[in-house]
Amino acid sequence: MTTRVAVPFDGSDQSRLAIAYAFEQFPDGDVTVFHVVQPFPDHTKAGGHDGRRHARVFEDRRRLLAEAVAAGTDRPGDVQTVLLYGRPRDEVPRYIVAQGFDEVVMGSRGLSGTATRLLGSVSCAVIRRTPVPVTVLRAALTEDDPVRPPRPRRVLVPFDGSPRARDALRYAFTRFPGADVTAVFVATTETAANRVVTLGDGGDATDRTGPDADGEQVLVVAQRIAARHDRSLSVATECGDPAACLATWVRDNDVDHVVVGRSPVSRFRGVLKGPLAETVLSRVSVPVTVVP
Repeated sequence: MTTRVAVPFDGSDQSRLAIAYAFEQFPDGDVTVFHVVQPFPDHTKAGGHDGRRHARVFEDRRRLLAEAVAAGTDRPGDVQTVLLYGRPRDEVPRYIVAQGFDEVVMGSRGLSGTATRLLGSVSCAVIRRTPVPVTVLRAALTEDDPVRPPRPRRVLVPFDGSPRARDALRYAFTRFPGADVTAVFVATTETAANRVVTLGDGGDATDRTGPDADGEQVLVVAQRIAARHDRSLSVATECGDPAACLATWVRDNDVDHVVVGRSPVSRFRGVLKGPLAETVLSRVSVPVTVVP
């Protein structure tokens, strides 16, 4: 079945990189690039105006979309563009859910301050409110960047044995068949005291709870998932703040993609200022895929 990929586009370099990434990673997929025109005054005949500004804005955005997807005309998969009207933070996730896309690829234009602002409010809304994997790219295009980003070679999966972490690892094996995958367990005081680990990849294993469920036991689960996918897997254990440890690991080990399971908003409260996926996103420059 053909993969349907949504790419929200705002005209930024990061969103252009997202289009290039979608074309490269999903060559046979159907890619929809859509732009949301934000509400502006003096735009409709119904309000007593001549409507010329409305027509001009939409024509400009149609031209912008056409230029942005021009590089995809020679690819096997279908490419289409869509214009929407509304507030991006609401309209982008609503459209993704309504259309039933399989994947989302987008840039982030967060500024500074909290993890949410670093990531960007629209990106946060899409991650939290859509039921499909979301890949966020924070690096901007430069003159030296290739037209199409290379496929990931080294993929990092934060792994704590939870169902979401397992889904993230399975996604990494499926989406990146040629990459070297590493599962990293980060031990913290809170996780050590409250962990529930299932030693296996299904419902037929024995649960282990409490502080005796250490990183070695957790990573047994990861190795079994790798075996079921007929893949090799590197594993590692770190101790400390999860987001800081993972960001350091990305930098020191030439990781070029991170796949992380989406945690409930309150899962790491008290340890991190926000969900792990969003905090990791705010601290690394490589693409990050958040798996629901």
